[in-house]
Amino acid sequence: MIPDWLRPVEVGARSMTVADLTRFEVPPAADARPCAVLVLFADGAAGPEVVLTERAHHMRSHPGQVSFAGGALEAGESVEQAALREAWEEIGLRGADVETFGRLPELWMPPSNAAVTPVLAYGH
Repeated sequence: MIPDWLRPVEVGARSMTVADLTRFEVPPAADARPCAVLVLFADGAAGPEVVLTERAHHMRSHPGQVSFAGGALEAGESVEQAALREAWEEIGLRGADVETFGRLPELWMPPSNAAVTPVLAYGH
């Protein structure tokens, strides 16, 4: 169960549109690669936190950038499954320690032609 401080995020995500977040809506003819990222909220020592990662500096795409754990969907995966798998691969986060509670609208990343769905989650 998610904590009370996350309820407004859960409710807001249900009515949010891509236009609320960005001007980069996935164009119908883009043939964009489906991806997912995990927007992980947690209770920290000083209060609520969001978990971010830093991409390795030797990577060929987006080196050193701050990001959410995530990547491309594999065949047959939902966006939730992909986001959790990528979080396991990237930061060792176990799916059993996480509760997904919503999605944000799919966003287009033009440089990589990726259609990214942010998955909202709470880490226990």
